[in-house]
This record gives sequence, structure tokens and C-alpha cells, in this order.
Amino acid sequence: MQLVKRTIIVITSIIINITFAYKANSQSTPPEGINIPPDIPEPVEETIPEREQQPIITPTPIPPPKLQIPETPQRTEPATPSNLRFNIKKIEVLGNTVLEDEINQLVDKYQNQNLSFADLIQLRTEITQLYIDNNYQTSGAFVVNNQLLNNGIAQIQVVEGQLESIEVSGLQRLKPSYVRSRLQAASKSPLNRERLESALQLLQIDPLLQQVNAELTAGSAPGKNILQVVVKEAPAFHSGVAVANNQSPSIGSVQGNVFVRHDNLLGFGDSLSAEYGLTDGLDIYSIGYSLPVNYRNATVNLRYSNNNSEIIEDTFEDLDIRSDSETFSLSFRQPLVRKPDTEFALSVGFDLRRSQTFIAKLRGNLEQASQLIREAFENEQAAAKLIAHQLDAEPNRSILHRSAATLAIDCGELKAAERLIAKALSGNPPEEIEEELKDLFIQINLRQKNC
Repeated sequence: MQLVKRTIIVITSIIINITFAYKANSQSTPPEGINIPPDIPEPVEETIPEREQQPIITPTPIPPPKLQIPETPQRTEPATPSNLRFNIKKIEVLGNTVLEDEINQLVDKYQNQNLSFADLIQLRTEITQLYIDNNYQTSGAFVVNNQLLNNGIAQIQVVEGQLESIEVSGLQRLKPSYVRSRLQAASKSPLNRERLESALQLLQIDPLLQQVNAELTAGSAPGKNILQVVVKEAPAFHSGVAVANNQSPSIGSVQGNVFVRHDNLLGFGDSLSAEYGLTDGLDIYSIGYSLPVNYRNATVNLRYSNNNSEIIEDTFEDLDIRSDSETFSLSFRQPLVRKPDTEFALSVGFDLRRSQTFIAKLRGNLEQASQLIREAFENEQAAAKLIAHQLDAEPNRSILHRSAATLAIDCGELKAAERLIAKALSGNPPEEIEEELKDLFIQINLRQKNC
């Protein structure tokens, strides 16, 4: 019985296969009058070329990379038939604060004429191009919507570019206000690309900054922009050792110096420096502090120096001549012209110097005269200074021009004391020197009361 069932199943399968084969063969040839499109080709794999990797360009110090200016968004002009003309007697340009004469020249070509709306579009295009040609790339003009031209007056609105904000990143110690204040002065409305790039160039050569990159992006509304600045600070700490032979042979011509300086002590761009120098007869040290007080790099400078020297030449060795002096300085420096390749600045300063000269031994053992001369050599001087600086920078060299005018206020009688010392060294009697010194002291006291 099972054999019979298997036989029936096999026969049934053969009949089904024959039926499907017949149907397939009957559909391979289409009926007359019917066109069947050819087989759809296999999908071809689309090959998209990879974008070329752009090399990272490191900007040179001058000039910095060009600003990327966002495109000015185009306003939708109202739809008006191009063949419809209006008698335009007056064209009002609203919102412009610069290029007044140039805009008036463009407007004069269109006033008191029969104009179509396409003519007004052409005028606003010319005004926009005028702004672009004068480096106002983020400014533009458009025809005011919903205005009635039947009254003979057409209005064109100007949107002048302005800086909405300045975003500074990459700083470590320097405060963002240092960078932001130097760019805000160059970014007043309307925003001028050339002026802004010049300010970026000055930042690029600022000794506190090593690298400056900037990008201008669109802001919250047409005409408004955001300046994104990425900076890298330069090393602020410096130290070194130097040897020079520019001192007088009387105190030792060869001098060794060691110095330390921090260019950004508190984050304001303020600098603190200290220096120490030494020769066979000289011991000198100084300390200075400089603080910038405005965005144009004006600085207030304080300095103190102390100098102790001794004559070491054989001719004067027996006299044991020593000198101690200290100087207090206060100055203010203001650059008046600042460009990437030149700077002109004025400095006003005041120096106060106090010094003493000691002669331990005088010929003939003139102890009394020696003491009086020592007191006479106590000297105090004050000086007011006006200095002009001009720096011209070129790719391979820099030239500094410096002119100074000094008004000295001498509250001592140094020359008179020097004459008395010369008399003492020549062997003049102590009594004579003492009388002259008394007269000198009277003059010193009178002058000190008037100083």
C-alpha cells in the first residue's frame, strides 16, 4: 500500500513541473502588437571620488590668513511686471552712513525718469557693489517691499555690516579682553574688511601671541556677523645670560649680565623684568614693571635701578673712590601710528636719581677735607624726558629712530665738588678747601629750599 502512495506522489510532482514549464514557455514570446521593454540592466555601482585632502596652511606672521567673509543673504524682491514703468522723481537711500557722495552719484542717474522695477533692482545692485569695492563686503542694499511707486518716490534700504560679537578661544593665561579690545576698535560699523585685517596683522606680530586665525561667520540677522578668533599664546617667560665689553675701563670693561622677564604676569599683558650685572668694579641691578592701559598699546612703566661702582684703575687705586646711586623712573608711552610695518610713539617720563661719591683717602691725609668733600658729593637730580620713537620694519631688518629731549633739574652742586676734589688732590691747604666747602654748602641749602 505504501508503494502505491509513493508512486502517486511521484507522478503528481512530474505533472506539476510540466505545467509550470509550459506556462513559462508560453510567456517567452509576446503576443502581436505588444512591445515589452528589454531587461532592466543590473544596477551599476556608483563611484564617488574622494574629496582631496586640503593641506593645512600655517599663516605667516604678516599678513595673517585672509578673512572668510560670509555671503550677504539675498532678500526676495517683490514681484512686479518688468514692463510697468513709473515716473520716479526722487529716490531715497536709507540706512547708509558712509559713501554718501558716491551713492548720490549713482542715484542721480536714475532720478526724474520713467523707471521699471528692474531699473530699481539694477540701482540697488550698483549700490551693493559700491560697498563691496570699498571693502564693506558684509553690507548691501535692497528695494523696500510694499512701497507705492505711484507717488514718484522710490526707497532703497542699505543694511551696513556690523560685528555682533567677537569669540576668542585658545588663550591660556592672557585675558580675552586683551584680544577683544584690539579688534573692537577696528570693527566699528560699517564693518570694513581691510581695517579688520590690519588689526589682525597687528595681533599677529604682538609678542604675546604666536599665532592668530580668524573667521567671519553670519550672525543672527542680515548684516550682522560673528568674528571667531583662535589664538596661540607665545611663551611668556624669558631668561638669559650675556657678556659685553662696553663698560668703562675704570670700572672694568667686561660685564656679565643675567636677566629674567615675564611678559604676561597677571594676564593683562603686563611684564615684570629683573637684571643683574657685574664687572670688576661695578655691581648693578634693576627691576621694571610695565602695564598696558588701552587697546592702542599705551603703557605705564616703572623702573628702579641701583648702581655701586669702584674705580679700579691703578692711577686712582690709592684714593679708593666709590660711588653709589639709585634711580626711580616713571614713564608713559603712547603709540600714535601703528601699522604692521611701522610704528610712531611718544614717551613722557620722569627720573629721580640719588647718588653719593666716597673718597676714602686724600693726598696729605686731609681727613677733614675728605669728610666735607664726601658730604658735598651727595647729589640729587631730577629730569623730565620727552622721547619720540619710530620703528620701520622690513622683511630682513628693522630700523629704530629715537629722538629725546631732557629737562634736568639739578639739586646739587656736583661740578663745584669736583673742583674742590681737584684742589685737594693738588695739595692745597685743608683750611682753604674747608672755607670753600662752607660757601658751597650755603649755596646747596639755598637751592634745596627752592627745589
